Amino acid sequence: MFINLPFIWRILLITLLIGSGLTIFWGSVHVKDDHAALKKQFLDDMNVRARTSRIRLDNYVKLHHYSAELFVTQKRFLTYLEKTQPLNKDDGILVHKKTPSWFPDRSVQRSFIKSHNFLLLDSAGEVRESYSRRGREVPPELHLRIKQQNTLLLPTESWFIKLQNSLYLITSQSLEKGGVKAWSRLLLATEVDDEFLHNSQGLLETIDLFALINNDTQSVMVSSDLDTIPLGVSIEALKEEYLVGSEAFFDYGNSDVIIKMVLLIPRNDLQKLLDKIDNKSMKQVVLISTTFVISFILLFYWFINNLDMFTSKMVSFSKNKLGIDAPTAAPGGPIERVQNQFKLLSEAILQAREREKLTQVQLAKSEMMAALGDLVAGVAHEINTPLGTGYTSSSFLNGQTKTLKTAFENQKLTRSDLEAYLDMATESTMLIEKNLSRASDLIRSFKMVAVDQGRNDQREFDMKSYVEEVLVNLRPKWKRTNHKVKLNCLEDFSVNSYPGAISQIITNLIVNSLDHGFKEQKDGCINIDISRQKHQEEMIFLRYWDNGCGMSQEGVNKVFEPFFTTARDQGGSGLGMHIVYNLVNQALNGTIECQSKPGEGVVFEILFPAKIPKREIEQIN
Repeated sequence: MFINLPFIWRILLITLLIGSGLTIFWGSVHVKDDHAALKKQFLDDMNVRARTSRIRLDNYVKLHHYSAELFVTQKRFLTYLEKTQPLNKDDGILVHKKTPSWFPDRSVQRSFIKSHNFLLLDSAGEVRESYSRRGREVPPELHLRIKQQNTLLLPTESWFIKLQNSLYLITSQSLEKGGVKAWSRLLLATEVDDEFLHNSQGLLETIDLFALINNDTQSVMVSSDLDTIPLGVSIEALKEEYLVGSEAFFDYGNSDVIIKMVLLIPRNDLQKLLDKIDNKSMKQVVLISTTFVISFILLFYWFINNLDMFTSKMVSFSKNKLGIDAPTAAPGGPIERVQNQFKLLSEAILQAREREKLTQVQLAKSEMMAALGDLVAGVAHEINTPLGTGYTSSSFLNGQTKTLKTAFENQKLTRSDLEAYLDMATESTMLIEKNLSRASDLIRSFKMVAVDQGRNDQREFDMKSYVEEVLVNLRPKWKRTNHKVKLNCLEDFSVNSYPGAISQIITNLIVNSLDHGFKEQKDGCINIDISRQKHQEEMIFLRYWDNGCGMSQEGVNKVFEPFFTTARDQGGSGLGMHIVYNLVNQALNGTIECQSKPGEGVVFEILFPAKIPKREIEQIN
């Protein structure tokens, strides 16, 4: 029955079937893409909110510490300590039922974060006086815990402790200043409960649910809504109904419990958004598909009405230009006439198309290779330096992070280790950000560079100052070792060249020495001598050498080859010295040589012009 329908009706029916199929297919793909985009945006927003809440909580802890510092400087407090001796050990603890006389004026108290419990310790570290704002005695377990941890207390610090089912923030402030000998410190003990969590978020109202999780038991210690998130619920149980964002850790000083803060978003909230986007997306898909089908039908109708004119002109062209007789009129209408005419035309031009095919393939390959050559030459030269530096820094940061994580998991992480890691991370991330920002700028200007041979990274600079800056950025790599790096360079040594290339060269050389040359050596020494070449003042001679393990002659012969490395089993890529070789030869228009023997270190001698002439700069860029 379908075959017997008139031609135009067959086309219309096929159009409707195809349109329906496309609607279903495109709708599912479109909704799936919208789901992915919305979910990513939802999760990103949740993590931002979680990090913000975590920062507020951290700052709130710091405000408690500031309050303790401010408290011990008040005149009323200091006067009390100077005039009052602590109770004897046998007399026990003086528990204040009302506000103690040593409390500051109410006007001053407005500047404090309100802690719940206050404890005064004598010079022996024993609790002698206590006061609770909540109208009840300070928990005896808290006195006992303070006594047990007395020898571990630092003069000023904050930490968390767990008492039965409660979590406390303890803030310690030393009283050694002002000549008070009988007393040692003031302790502020604040119960971390839902009120504490809400206060930590400041004056901003939030409907977010967040909780503190015990890292050991992986269960809730405190939540912002105990009716919804009760104590003791496991994090795995919460993940069944909630999306968990930003599991940030807290581990202060002598804390006997490690906690992490999480933001909890009901999965139903995300599902409601997905349902809304489903309805909206399907409406759009149906509207667009319907428009497409109607437009196609109108276009096809116009095409059929003008097909006879087109066929007549094609027949005339075939007969007059190509000598092909017109086909016999077909009863099926203009479509069959066009089919017959195209059959004749296809036979006539088949040979011509075969002849053109080889020419087109060769032309396509030539154009592709030309475009690829321009792209590779430009990108490899322009962005290889900042990306190389960024990669080196990020690799080092990643390694140090793994080391820190291992120490943390083995409970061997010390305060000094964390401070050192933070210093290193700050320096490394600043270097990564600087170089990635520069790479981004280069990429944005790449189209302009390819057209007018722009020169974005060549400038005049002082060699000694610049190399010193490079060494400062690299210092975290060896500052915790006995290795030394010495620079010998003339003052006011002006150079007009590519500073980024020089930075990358020195970075790769030093990293190779630290990772390979000194891998079994604790007191390595690196020397960098930069001077003007004798009898050639316009040339710069850079001599780099270390006293590491050195290389064999085979290694010296292959050191600049791509993928050659002496640390393949440790994940080495072998591209570092290959990059150095390309930078010296292509960017600096210079030469580099390597000398080494096993056990005698390695020497690299680099010679390049102090000023690259304008003609040569254009060739490089």
